[in-house]
Amino acid sequence: MMGEKLENRSVKELIVEITKIRTTATKIEQVERENAELREKIEKLERDTRKRNVVIFGLDKAESDFSYEFVRDSLASLFKVEIENSDVSDFYPLGIHQSR
Repeated sequence: MMGEKLENRSVKELIVEITKIRTTATKIEQVERENAELREKIEKLERDTRKRNVVIFGLDKAESDFSYEFVRDSLASLFKVEIENSDVSDFYPLGIHQSR
């Protein structure tokens, strides 16, 4: 009889441990799925950001003279289109201005 109690207790402990392991495995699977979804979202955002980039070379302007209005007006003139303020969210001059 005492052997049965010990055996039953051991089985109960094993069931508890197996339940904990299954719960942990389920949580890991959820985190892995979420991680994959977040990676896909990041890649999509990076692609979307890159596809709206425009690089323009040869503007005769010192880096400190670049303004939002200058960039907007230059693009509008270059492409002969009307550009709204919301069309350009940000801009960055590339390279170092060299005086001639």
